[in-house]
Amino acid sequence: MIHPSAAARIGAEARDAGVHTHAAVGSKLAVSPRRFAHLLVAALVLNCAIFAAAAAAPRVTFACSCDPASREDIGRFKGEPGVVVFIGTVRSVSPPADKGVRYLAELEVELVFKGDIPSSLMPAVGSAGGDCRLPLEPGLDMIAAALFDGTRITPALCLPFADPDSDRGQAFIAAAEEAYGPGVPPPEAPATDTAPPSADGGGDDPASRMFLASALGIAFGLVGSLVVLSRRRPSSG
Repeated sequence: MIHPSAAARIGAEARDAGVHTHAAVGSKLAVSPRRFAHLLVAALVLNCAIFAAAAAAPRVTFACSCDPASREDIGRFKGEPGVVVFIGTVRSVSPPADKGVRYLAELEVELVFKGDIPSSLMPAVGSAGGDCRLPLEPGLDMIAAALFDGTRITPALCLPFADPDSDRGQAFIAAAEEAYGPGVPPPEAPATDTAPPSADGGGDDPASRMFLASALGIAFGLVGSLVVLSRRRPSSG
């Protein structure tokens, strides 16, 4: 039988051993502020490298696929309020920031066969490639059926489109007059010297936002971990 004083002494020694062991493990796991600073810099450098590699990598584009017959019948849109049929000319284009990015152009509408186009100068959405929007450039003349959301006109590769002076364009004009009646000029637009804005919010780059968010996330995560671990470091003595 163990004497009560001996049992108490053994228990005290066990508790001391546990405290010392916990302190030793804690001291090994504790990371100094200098080491955390190094980790932070390394993480930010790695993040920059990943961002640079992603920016340099070629973008994946997808070809537009549609029924060729959908591009031939310009008189089939009577029951579609979101489609306008018109003759117009692209006057100016906002330069796209990158391939595959949509952009705005200024379109001068001369005649409207179908739809309610409120002004002779309208913003039109084009694309540098990779989707079904039509590439637009200054001086491009068109007889076209295009999507219209009430604000912007979007000529598309899968909708009828032609140079109005070409044989195909003349056939489109005749078909549009037969289906919708003679074209009428839209209301005159007020004079303006402003260039069309970017269709992507004034050049705001989503990749830059993603990089900034990830960098801030890494910084806050490491600083938070540093604060938590520093509070867990065992006190001396």
